[in-house]
Amino acid sequence: MSLPNELVDFGKATVGAVFFFSNLVLWKQGGYFDVDADLKPLLHLWSLAVEEQFYLGFPLVMLIGLRIRRRILTFSLWALLLSSLLLMFALHVDTPRASFYLLPTRAWEILVGAVVALGEQRRQSSGRNPSRSQVLPAIGLITILSSALLLDQTTRFPGAATLFPVLGTALVLSGDGSRSWVSNLLNWRPLQVIGLASFSIYLWHQPLLVFGRLLSADYLSGAKRDGIVLLTLIIGVTSWHFVEKPFRSSARARTPIVLLAVTVASLLVSAAAVVFVREGGFIDRLPPSLAAHYEKPNRELVCRDQSQEWIDEGLLRSCAFGDLTGTRTVFLVGDSHADALLPFLNQEFKRPHTRGVRASLSGCSEIPGSYSQGEVPQDLTACEIAHKQLREAIRRSRAATVVSVRWNVRLFPSPGEIDRLEATNSEGGHEVEDYREYVIANSKGSGTGADVKRLALLQLFAGLLEASERLFIIGQVPEIAWKINRINFTFYRARGEEIDQLSIKRRDI
Repeated sequence: MSLPNELVDFGKATVGAVFFFSNLVLWKQGGYFDVDADLKPLLHLWSLAVEEQFYLGFPLVMLIGLRIRRRILTFSLWALLLSSLLLMFALHVDTPRASFYLLPTRAWEILVGAVVALGEQRRQSSGRNPSRSQVLPAIGLITILSSALLLDQTTRFPGAATLFPVLGTALVLSGDGSRSWVSNLLNWRPLQVIGLASFSIYLWHQPLLVFGRLLSADYLSGAKRDGIVLLTLIIGVTSWHFVEKPFRSSARARTPIVLLAVTVASLLVSAAAVVFVREGGFIDRLPPSLAAHYEKPNRELVCRDQSQEWIDEGLLRSCAFGDLTGTRTVFLVGDSHADALLPFLNQEFKRPHTRGVRASLSGCSEIPGSYSQGEVPQDLTACEIAHKQLREAIRRSRAATVVSVRWNVRLFPSPGEIDRLEATNSEGGHEVEDYREYVIANSKGSGTGADVKRLALLQLFAGLLEASERLFIIGQVPEIAWKINRINFTFYRARGEEIDQLSIKRRDI
């Protein structure tokens, strides 16, 4: 069911899961809320790797602190907690994947539990506060429930939002277990069973969701998703009762036998995972056209990597393609949609003796002043200078200019015009991405309205039109919302043949 690249990633993640470094593997592969994350069956094991890495160092801190002085231990835990929290806030915007997956930026969440435990010991010796025992757990439960309802895949996580479920949990744990109405509620037997089986449920949920998506060509309807959630609860509770509980029983699980079994199983699983990686995901099981794609995955690379000759001129980077000695010049400006045109333009420009120049604005948006909300730089002049340098380079070359940008994303949101970005087609294709909201910021202020963004577009087009011999603007590219490789592979497995034609209805575009 898995495509070759998915099977290779699965093999790497499996080895990482066995030896508790899957968070490092997944950090390199992509983010938790990336589109491809929905098809990684071991994605959730990153948290176990973080915990195990934490448990390797935490006992040493405890031993040293207890040997010196109890106050030193408390101070050390708070210092580590605050350092980890501050590091998370320092990194979560510029390096969100590292902030999500790595121990230094997630340790504070576990350390909150350690601080609560120390506080609990101190309260036991000093006596209970009845009002505190009632109020704090109630606030904590409301905070947890609010987090579950309000946080979604568009929330920057980790970030400020992470504080709410963590602190809510800490408040619930801070109450008097025997007196709090929250504790009585959580002691309700059905909730107790779910709590006791939560680890098993957690282990099962991601694989079941992934295999459900694979069987459904990567799109789950609401009914199917609800069915998988119910199945996860049933299997999780069952495996807790028949697998987890016996292993926790010292009378049934003898340590030498368990260690031997775990060692052998780990080696066998790791060996199989290595085979997946070495064999490149077994390309020969694919339909012919798809196998050819994976055997020769790259079309002619043009201005894509460091092997290409990029030239830096101030804040402007450029790379030539097509006929490098051509007398006519065409600048190509834009984002990944412009990159998608490169192989075609490279071939076309060789025939009429045209020299192409792929221009990059050193991290600046092609649309003047366009920044992701919350990431507007303090110095707004650098990108303005980069745009000016681009226009001057075009003018010097007497060049034509082609502009291609994923306009709908760059202009999201424009209330009343671009309110949603999820590409969906009525035949079943579905796309969900972690889109960012963009603002237009300059020395006069910032805004998100359609008028502000329209003015930014007009500024871009007017500047390029004034500098260029001719200006070609590529409109919004229709988004098909199908994952072509996934659809074709699923169809091939079911019918033994490839899809002849795949399209979406015009009204969906």
